[in-house]
Amino acid sequence: MSYADPTCPKCGATLTGVGGSVDPLFDLKVAAALIPMRYASLKKFLCRHKAMFPARYRLAGDRRRRRLLSVTGINKIRETVIRGPDRPTFDELLAQFDATLKFQAGGGPAVTGDPWSLPE
Repeated sequence: MSYADPTCPKCGATLTGVGGSVDPLFDLKVAAALIPMRYASLKKFLCRHKAMFPARYRLAGDRRRRRLLSVTGINKIRETVIRGPDRPTFDELLAQFDATLKFQAGGGPAVTGDPWSLPE
């Protein structure tokens, strides 16, 4: 989304740098519904990935802080959490991991997409 710079209503001068796009913020309950993810799971995910998602808060009417997530943060979490057709499933990841461990222990050949390749 791109927004045009606003103009002064009196003289018509362009006010550059004032009307940039602002990323909307959502509280964690709404963000959990958008991801989709349980509220408790989202809180745990954010605690584990503090460096990627710095905390932003607003004060609510009851003088409590409410954590907010931006749309870009929600999209990053969706990309991380939700598996698509181009990403392997959890069972496929486990099968690759088991095959790698078996190969490292001196067991059977590596099971990968290419039968001649060795696991890294």
